[in-house]
Amino acid sequence: MNKNINIITVRFWVMLTVICLFILITAYELGVNLGWTISLRIVSISSLVLSIISYVFGFFVTGLWKFTHNFDSLDEREIQLSGKILRLAYAIFTIFVMIIIYVFVLFDIQLSVILGAGLLLFAHLLPGAILAFSEKDLRL
Repeated sequence: MNKNINIITVRFWVMLTVICLFILITAYELGVNLGWTISLRIVSISSLVLSIISYVFGFFVTGLWKFTHNFDSLDEREIQLSGKILRLAYAIFTIFVMIIIYVFVLFDIQLSVILGAGLLLFAHLLPGAILAFSEKDLRL
């Protein structure tokens, strides 16, 4: 890790990315299952644009993506921290996906490709989000 980054800024962009991703998936599922309205289209497009912008600032500009996806440049302590974060992210993601599957089965709703893609992206974002919220000082 090289440079100090304001942790409040990182947390803001990370949270905005995750929230916009969930809004986008929810708006899409509502649009497909209940019918597309103008407000749902506006919410979907706005959350898509905002999630892309916040994704770039929250994960690429800060270096958070590289820290959680490129282990070649990490030292021993950083590798241990990444391993701990990845185990926690895997546990959270597994529980989260099981709840979603049970809810969809309970209400007899078909799983969509957008939901699958969103969950895949969430699986990649979750370790960075855990890192941003668990560390007091980030040097990425």
